This record gives sequence, C-alpha cells and structure tokens, in this order.
Amino acid sequence: MFTKFGIELPPLTKFTLEMSDWLGAYWWIILLIIAIPAIGIWRWWETPKGMVFRDKLIIKIPILGPIIHKTSIEIYFRVFATIYAGSADNIETIRTSSEACRNKYMEREIKEITIPQMLKEGEGFVPAMEAAGIFPKTVITRLRSGSETGNILQSAIQIASFYEAETTYKMDSLIEYISTFIGLFIALVISFLTMVSAEIATVSPPMPGVG
Repeated sequence: MFTKFGIELPPLTKFTLEMSDWLGAYWWIILLIIAIPAIGIWRWWETPKGMVFRDKLIIKIPILGPIIHKTSIEIYFRVFATIYAGSADNIETIRTSSEACRNKYMEREIKEITIPQMLKEGEGFVPAMEAAGIFPKTVITRLRSGSETGNILQSAIQIASFYEAETTYKMDSLIEYISTFIGLFIALVISFLTMVSAEIATVSPPMPGVG
C-alpha cells in the first residue's frame, strides 16, 4: 500500500519493510547457510571421534558446561558405587562406570589413561583417576581420603550426592536466568513493534496536486 501510493516512509518503517522484502526473496539462502553446516556437524558428531570432540567442547561451554560436566561426574560415581558394592573386579567397575557417564570424552580419558596406568604401571586408583585430568580437585581429595580410610565406596556415594545437589541448585538458577532473558527479549521485540506502529501512525499519503 505504501509503495502503491508513493508514500515517503520513516527510517524505521522503511528498514523493516526492506528487511521483510529481503527475507522473502532470499530465505532459501539463509536456510542453506544454516542447514548445510548443521547437517555436516551432526553427521560428524555421530562418528566416534566426533562424539569425543563434541563432549569435550560441551563441558567447556560457559555456565552450562560445568553443570553438564558435574552431572556426568555424579552419574559416574553413582554407577561406580552401585557396581563397586557387589563387584570383585575394580577395573571392570571403572570401565562400566565410564561408559554410563554420558560423556564420551570422559569415557575415553578413563579408558586410555586411568585404566592403563592401573594395569600397566601399577598406579593406585586415586593417582590414576587424577592423571585423567577430568575430575576436579575436590573429587580427587575426597577419593584420597576414602582410600586412606579404606572406604572408597562411601566416598563415591558422597561425591555423587554432593554433585547431584549442586547441579540441581545450579540448574534451577540457570532456568531462572533463561526465563528472565526470554522475558527481556520479548519486551524488546514488543517495544520495537510499538515504535514501528507509532511511526506508521504518522504516515500520510500526499495530498492530490501537491508535490
């Protein structure tokens, strides 16, 4: 309608209409730019090396990464404690727990560093776990205390319980932050639309015989 009557548009309204026209004409290019890399990354992440790289990258993501990392640690020690209580094979317990922790990077480090050091080099459980470089100092300290007192099982249960409580609390806080951010984003969008509507209200067609 604005184009048909040759109405001069305010800057914000003009920008909005031009952006709408551009998106309508080139939406397929944007779709390809997003879809092709996404499909390529997804297919690579399905490979063994891709899964390891993906999970290593995930735990390094700010804010969310540490929560995911600690969740994997909690699952590892939860499974470890369950199997360790009735298993005579500690190596198999460590291997099975690593496979259950839902992080291929942690699983690889445990299988390629911790277990070989225990089997080939005769390292103790705690030094071998520390050598993997995937467990925080608090975990290693707790395991060392359990090893010195002969109660690794209790230490594993305490670690799992501690990280379960911590990740639950941090996840609740993160959800609150996300809700706040979404509310702010919606408010900005509504403000933008209000400004565009206010500009449109000032638009008027040229008078006949004028101009």
